[in-house]
Amino acid sequence: MRAEWNERAEEDAHYYVAFGRRDQDDAEFLATAKALAGELAGELKRLPEAPRKLRRALEIGSAPAVSCVP
Repeated sequence: MRAEWNERAEEDAHYYVAFGRRDQDDAEFLATAKALAGELAGELKRLPEAPRKLRRALEIGSAPAVSCVP
């Protein structure tokens, strides 16, 4: 599986991270990430209130993590 993902990363990493579209430049990829972050924030509002220390999340895939820029 790792070899397959490495091949995809070499082919078109931006596409396989977030599926915006193929051959995005960095600016378009980051714009896609911004939209994704907004969607995720909207979904999180549906969860019941809880103290931060008790919150947990399971990420399936890599788009949210990889598309974040420090």
